Amino acid sequence: MRYVVTGGLGFIGSCLARRLVKLGHEAKVVDARSPAGIAVPGAECVRADVTDRDAVRPLVRAADGVFHLAALTSAPESVARPAEYKRVNVGGTLTVLGAAASAAVPVVLASSAAVYGNAGDRARRPLGEDAACEPANPYGATKLECERILSSRMRGGPPPPPYSPPAAVSLRLFNAYGPAPPGAASTGVVARFAARLAARLRPVVSGDGLQVRDLVHVEDIARAFVGAMRLASSSSPRYHHSVFNIGTGHGTTVVGLARAMARAAGLDGSRAEPEFGPAVQGDVAYSVADPRRAASDLGWSASVALDEGLRRLLADP
Repeated sequence: MRYVVTGGLGFIGSCLARRLVKLGHEAKVVDARSPAGIAVPGAECVRADVTDRDAVRPLVRAADGVFHLAALTSAPESVARPAEYKRVNVGGTLTVLGAAASAAVPVVLASSAAVYGNAGDRARRPLGEDAACEPANPYGATKLECERILSSRMRGGPPPPPYSPPAAVSLRLFNAYGPAPPGAASTGVVARFAARLAARLRPVVSGDGLQVRDLVHVEDIARAFVGAMRLASSSSPRYHHSVFNIGTGHGTTVVGLARAMARAAGLDGSRAEPEFGPAVQGDVAYSVADPRRAASDLGWSASVALDEGLRRLLADP
């Protein structure tokens, strides 16, 4: 099969592209960045802006499906640049959906747990897909808008509404971590702590560190994308939009994560205690997935335990 992966030079996108190649598929990576220095062996890399309809349409026309991961993803940055986040994230999604509708190919969208915002802070329990969506920043708001565009335009069934691919799946990704090729490094909390530890420095925790996160390995996320495309490609009825949480269902405090990583890196005693910095404005206190829908409908569950994933990451040269 031939697949387009937008944002395929990013942390998750590059891992997905490598998995597709390993499974024997053709992967065409589309990214606004230059592929120089970023390794996606076996994949064709095309430099293009995802908002450029003339560039995207011919690439999608030759594909059997599209994995749409291209987006701006920094929640704090989105507060300072909301218009740019909407232009790229929402505008890029509309471009991809239009191309997919024209080519009659399914789409898997990378959404985010950021769509829930502060909903988990009150519940203090894993969030199902039917939980309230209350984005706490423009980044989360753009991801929710992309999901709603898909849902609203596919609700009526055939004939297909404008911008509707044959079927679509949105994956609400929780906190991804794991190894990344050079140039495609993760910017998540695990990556930040790992970079400090590699320099023999203590991790720096924002605020009190009691924020709870659901940490899911990037290889598990790549598997989820492949399973989602399988579902979208065989979806019945057509013009259907499904949403799934992709997380482990288990929460870890940020301060507990910092201590565990420090110990795994060989620090002990007071050296294993993190430093503390100022809290991040708008930081969500509790974000843990209820992944049961993904288990029942996609046949997916996380397979990499956190301690094993961290051990592998910290041992990676």
